[in-house]
Amino acid sequence: MATHLLEVCSSYCGASHLDGDRFFQELCRLAGVASADGGTSADGVIKLQRVECLDVCDAGPILRIDGTTVYKQISVEDAGSLIERLRRGREPG
Repeated sequence: MATHLLEVCSSYCGASHLDGDRFFQELCRLAGVASADGGTSADGVIKLQRVECLDVCDAGPILRIDGTTVYKQISVEDAGSLIERLRRGREPG
């Protein structure tokens, strides 16, 4: 079981501000997840998955960490920084 669950909204609205597939694939690459369809990183720290709706349609791309912390209009660069913080055992915020 991964230490942290990262969920990316894949609905049309949540992903509409950036190509949702490209955003998700970039996060997979940054997290070290082998499959562009999501999964768990080789180090077991990050599990990345798509979800249909995070209920903030006007603010995509949307990333939720561990079911509680939601980041709206997050860039790939900022998401990568969050992933690195999680890897180092730090809180995302």
